[in-house]
Amino acid sequence: MNSFSKPSKDTKGTLYAFWLVLIIFFSSLAISSLTPSFQSPDEDAHVKRAYLLGHGQVWLSHPPGKSTGGLVDQGLITYMEKFSNLPFHGERKISANTLYEVKQIEWTGNKIHAPTDGISFYFPLIYAPQAIGIRVGEILNLSVHASYQIAKVAALIATCLLLYWALTLHAFSALVVGLFILPMSLFQMGSASLDGIAHACCLMVIALYLKINDVKAQSPRWVAFLICILIALLTTSRMHLLPLLLLPFLAHRITKQSIYLWGGIATSIFTLGWILASMLSVVDLRVVNSMSSTQLIVYYALHPIELLQVLFNTFTSIPTLKSYATAFIGVLGWLDASLPKMQYAILGALLGLLAISCFSWRPKTIEPKTQITFVVCALGSIAIIFLSLLVQWTPHPATIILGVQGRYFFVPVLLLAVAFSRPIASYFSPAPLSAYLAKYIPSYLLLIALGACSLAFTSNLLLQRYYLSPEQIESSTQTLGWSKPFSVTQSTPIIFSAYQTKTPAKLQGISLLIEAPSTGKAALQLQTAAGSMKTIAFTYPANKNSTYLSLAVPVDAYISGAIIGEKEDGARLKLINSNDGVQRACLIYELSDGSRRYTPGCP
Repeated sequence: MNSFSKPSKDTKGTLYAFWLVLIIFFSSLAISSLTPSFQSPDEDAHVKRAYLLGHGQVWLSHPPGKSTGGLVDQGLITYMEKFSNLPFHGERKISANTLYEVKQIEWTGNKIHAPTDGISFYFPLIYAPQAIGIRVGEILNLSVHASYQIAKVAALIATCLLLYWALTLHAFSALVVGLFILPMSLFQMGSASLDGIAHACCLMVIALYLKINDVKAQSPRWVAFLICILIALLTTSRMHLLPLLLLPFLAHRITKQSIYLWGGIATSIFTLGWILASMLSVVDLRVVNSMSSTQLIVYYALHPIELLQVLFNTFTSIPTLKSYATAFIGVLGWLDASLPKMQYAILGALLGLLAISCFSWRPKTIEPKTQITFVVCALGSIAIIFLSLLVQWTPHPATIILGVQGRYFFVPVLLLAVAFSRPIASYFSPAPLSAYLAKYIPSYLLLIALGACSLAFTSNLLLQRYYLSPEQIESSTQTLGWSKPFSVTQSTPIIFSAYQTKTPAKLQGISLLIEAPSTGKAALQLQTAAGSMKTIAFTYPANKNSTYLSLAVPVDAYISGAIIGEKEDGARLKLINSNDGVQRACLIYELSDGSRRYTPGCP
C-alpha cells in the first residue's frame, strides 16, 4: 500500500480539512442565497454551456450572422432575461414580485439558438456538476429556477469535495486557505460559473504534484491519470494556466515513470489542439477589431518596442494596479458592486498580515526545485493573462491592456502562496501543543478575522446592491374597503393580485379576510388558468374583527374567483383599492411549495 492510499494514524489533519471546508461551504452557500441569479460575470453564458453539455453538445455551432452557441430551452432564456436588467444598474433592485414571477417559469421544450459569448473557447467537461444539476431539474420536472439552484449547489459541492481532498493530501498554509475565503472567492464559488471549480482543481493539481514529490517512485498510476485530466480541464478552459502543462513532464523526471511522460504529451496535444480548433471556429460578434488575434501576435512580434511600451503603460498606471488589487479581493456582481474603501483596507491588511505570518523562504515541506517550478508557472500565467487580453480584447492600436480582472490572478497568487509559506497544519509533527500554538496562533487568529470580515462585508454589500433602495418609498395611496354582503342570487367577485393573474402560480390554499356577524356557509368558486372552474364549500365563523379564514383548495393555478352565500347574513370580504384603480380581494396565497404571498397593501 502506497502513501497516497495508506490511512494516516493521525486524523487531526482530516478533521481540520473537514471543518474548514464545511465552514467554506456554508459561508459560500449563504452568500449565494443573497445573490440574484446570473450576477457573476458571464454566468448566463456558463449556464448555457452547462445546459448544452447536459444535452450532449460538446462542439458548438454558429449560424450565419450569429455568435457561436447552441440550442437552449426557451424557458431558460426567459429566466435569464428576467435578471438581465440588473448588471451595471446599481439603482435597480430585486422585488418580491420579480422573485415570485421567475419561480413560475417552466421548461418549455422549445429550443432557440443562444450565443455563449466569452466562454465558447472552453472545453465543456469542467461544467459537469452544473450540467448534472440542470438535467436533474429537467428530469424531475422542476422549474427553471429550482434547476438553476440545484446546478449552483452541485458546483459548490464539487468545489468543496476537491478542496477537502487537496487539504488531506498536503498541509497547506493559512494564507492558501485565506485566498479561498476572500469575498471574490466565496462569491464565485456560490455561483454557477467556472471559477470555484477551476480554483479547486488548481489546488488539487498542486496537492497531487507535492505528493508526487514526497513519494516519488512509489506514486501510483492513477495519480498520473488524475493530474493529467485535471490539467487538461484547466488548460482548455483557462488559457493562462498553460504553464501547468509542465507538471506531468517534471513528474516524469521525479518518478521515472513513463506514464507521466506520455500523459504530459497527450495532455499537451489535446490542449493545444482544442485551443487551435476553437480559435479557428469560434465567432464572437462582440469583439470588433481591425486586426485578428493572429495578425496582432505577428504585429507585436515584429514591433517589440510597441509591446514594451504598452506593458510599461499598464504596469505603471496606479489606478489600473489599484483596480487589480480591489478586484482580487472582491468587486462583486458584474464588477458593479464595490466594497467601501475602508473595508478593502481592512481585508487587504488582514491578508497582508496573514502572508507575513506564514511567510517562509524555504518551507520544510516543499523542495527548492518545486518552489522554482511554482514560481515559473505563476509568472508564465501572469504573462499569458496580459498578452492574451492584448491580442484578443484590447482595441488596436493599444496604449494600455484592457479587460484584465483581478480574479484572473488567483491561481498565480495561489502558486506563490504555496511556494513561500509554511503549513498551518504542522500538528503532524511531534512538537508539543504549546509550542505549536505559540508559533501558529497569530495565523489562526488572522484567518478567523479574515473569514469573519469577508462574510460580513460581502453579505452587507449584496443586500445594499440588490435589495435595499437608497430612498424610502412614499406611502401608498391605497385604501381599504368592503365588498357587498354575500348573496344567494349574486356572486361576490374575487379579483386576484396582479402578479397571480399575470403569472399564475399553483396554489394549495387561499385565506380570505372575512367579517361576519354570525356563522354561515358559502361556496368559493375558483377559475383556473386553463379556464375550468372549481367549487369549494366552506363555513365561516362569526367574526367582527376581520381575521383571515384559511381554506385548502385543489392544487392548481388559479387566476380569479367568486363567493356565493347560502343566505344573506351580512358577511363580507375585505377589499383594497389598488394603485391601478382595481378593487382586489385581501387574500393570502399559499403556493404549492409551501411559501406564501400576500395582496399588497392589505393587513
